[in-house]
Amino acid sequence: MPKRRKQRDQDGVYRRPDSPFWWASHVDASGERVRCSARTKDRKEAEALLAKWRLEAHRIQLWGEQPTRTFEELMVGYLQATESDKRPWGHRRDLDATRHLHDSFAGLELAQITVPRVRAYVDARRGHGVSPSTVNRELSVLSSAINYARRECVNGISRTRFRAAGCGNRTAVFAG
Repeated sequence: MPKRRKQRDQDGVYRRPDSPFWWASHVDASGERVRCSARTKDRKEAEALLAKWRLEAHRIQLWGEQPTRTFEELMVGYLQATESDKRPWGHRRDLDATRHLHDSFAGLELAQITVPRVRAYVDARRGHGVSPSTVNRELSVLSSAINYARRECVNGISRTRFRAAGCGNRTAVFAG
């Protein structure tokens, strides 16, 4: 009986029998092979996402340029990743908080979400008559999303302490 040769890992998109989504395999900037879900059922979209990841790895290797992430990418990734782990009402609360956060942080890169912007958000929400506990819950969703991104190795995120009116003394995580 002939020996089976081990199949060599190759870059590209592929289907897994246990998932409805396309998966991607590529080598990241540190030289390690990464296999992850593209979270799409469309092959062309998965290939475009793979090309984006390869370009980011190339820029990091050659120029040390770190990829930028936006508020929307952060929140969509966080909400998708935690939806199955939370009770339905908890996920709905996160969605409501994200809608309010979106009004102030839409279109911003993570590095632009600074302590003064968060204070302005708190002041604006308090100006609309929202209670401090509601503002704290909304900020905890933002903080949880950023902490999730840190655990998932998103670059450019650091810890910052801030004290905002109505928020007490809490530690939050912001890009910077």
